[in-house]
Parts: sequence; structure tokens; C-alpha cells
Amino acid sequence: VQFIPFVVLPAFLLSGIFWPLEAVPSWLRPASYLIPVSYVVKANRAVMLKGWGIGKIWPQFMALLAFMVGFLVITVVMLKRRV
Repeated sequence: VQFIPFVVLPAFLLSGIFWPLEAVPSWLRPASYLIPVSYVVKANRAVMLKGWGIGKIWPQFMALLAFMVGFLVITVVMLKRRV
């Protein structure tokens, strides 16, 4: 439980929730691509502020799908090791 703030807080700070990713230092910006929330924030901003539709935000959906598949594979492998 005490480990959670060390994961969640940096994830929120690097995801673009509080400020645009352009405001994050350039040496730290690549880490934001490893955080799934950053893709949700980017898609949400595009829809809400620019009025974009699914045709323009499909790369974010594909990135989230890749995360989902990756985490699913990791989960299955870890569960098979335990059983």
C-alpha cells in the first residue's frame, strides 16, 4: 500500500492530466509513452477541445489495445506459473 504513491503520482504527473506533455522536460517525455493514461488524456482532449471523432483518435485506441493485450499476456503467464 505504501508503494502505490510512488507509482501513481509519477504516472499522473507524466500522463498529461495536469498540464500538456509539451510542458514536461524533453528528457522525461519518453517515459509518458509507457503510461496508458497518457493516451486516454490525449484522446479525451482531442475529442473535447478539437471536436475530433474516432477517425482522428484511432492511434490512441490502438496504443491502449496494445497495452491491454500486453497486460493480458503478462497476467496469463504469471498465473500459469502460480498454478
